[in-house]
Amino acid sequence: MSKLKHSHKFALTIIGGLLVLSGTILPLDAANISNKSKSFSLVNSSNYSNYIALSWNGIWERIRRKRVAGGSRSDNLCLVSPSLLIDRDSRANSIESIWHPNPLFIWQSNKLEAVSLRDGNGVYWQQEVEATQTSLFYNGKPLQPGMTYTLVVFNPYETEIQNIQLVTPDKHQKIAADLAKIENQLKSKGANTEEIALKKADYFAELQMWSDVLWQLYSIPHPSDELKATLEQLKSHDFCR
Repeated sequence: MSKLKHSHKFALTIIGGLLVLSGTILPLDAANISNKSKSFSLVNSSNYSNYIALSWNGIWERIRRKRVAGGSRSDNLCLVSPSLLIDRDSRANSIESIWHPNPLFIWQSNKLEAVSLRDGNGVYWQQEVEATQTSLFYNGKPLQPGMTYTLVVFNPYETEIQNIQLVTPDKHQKIAADLAKIENQLKSKGANTEEIALKKADYFAELQMWSDVLWQLYSIPHPSDELKATLEQLKSHDFCR
């Protein structure tokens, strides 16, 4: 009888230990699931002050993975921005939506002589470029939300490359409000200009607005070493192979 009692107590001790152990493990698993859910929700929410954005290299990886079989090509010109990040065989009559009223043009060519935008009334803006130049910020009068413009390049012959359109006024205002919120929240936490640009680049990446993502990368006057390395990756990558 004594042995049976001891055996019964031992069994109860083992069961109790297992229950304690499972009680320790289950909350940890639940916490892990909760953390994963929280991390995912922050990426897709407006709580930008809590979301840890990707590094510049992480932003570059998202651009590189999105890329499919080339940008917009015309003879010796490869237009990177503004340009839809889709297969060029699917680009017929395409219009790319952008947010910045002073868009960034990036190309891979050593023969480009000038860049021009045209609207329904003719030449809206035109700028000559240096032979070694591969990027240019639009420097004319601000483009208008909802309006469509045709990008024309000279390399050396005149060629229509891409139709671009600023997003509609309502969407333009919504994005402007989101960007202001990002900037205000991060400034209150002591973020610098580049950290704010990184958050904005991630925001545009979530919207699949890749030309505006690139705008953020090129907008920093004194880039960090990490951003410089990312820009070098962009410049050396063959977008139109």
